[in-house]
Amino acid sequence: MSSQKTIHELIEKYFEGETSASEELQLRQYFRSQEVSGDLKLYKSLFAYIDEEAELRNVAKQADSKQSFSVKRKILYITTAAAACVAILLSINFFNQSQQLSPISGGSFAIINGQYYTNAQLVKSIAFEALKNVAVPTTEYFPDKDFDAQKEIMHEQLRELSNIFTE
Repeated sequence: MSSQKTIHELIEKYFEGETSASEELQLRQYFRSQEVSGDLKLYKSLFAYIDEEAELRNVAKQADSKQSFSVKRKILYITTAAAACVAILLSINFFNQSQQLSPISGGSFAIINGQYYTNAQLVKSIAFEALKNVAVPTTEYFPDKDFDAQKEIMHEQLRELSNIFTE
């Protein structure tokens, strides 16, 4: 390897900050070896520390690159999953809208008990049936009154309602 004088000169240059990368490598290799002379053993732990730090930096860089790759992969997976969810929701919405299109494209219609009716006569008969089912003669509420005039008004209103349905 190098002579003791050369190592002493390199150490002085090292502490002055004047060594090149190859000279520092030569120093580290010398202090890694078991043949360090007694007066230089003091520096062995310093260069061992520098080697350990360099190795730790390399390990940290590798871990960071793996972690960075892992984070990028997770972001990619999350983004892909979100895009897939949006596509699925849009597909479901489109499917539901196409299934729920009204069979009535225009004109008048009525919805009775959730069913579409376009036949005005049928709607009118259903409406009159419903009114008959809930109608109670006024004589039951007010037996002592004369309702002939009021009956005529109600019949007139029912005729107007009938006219609305036939239009």
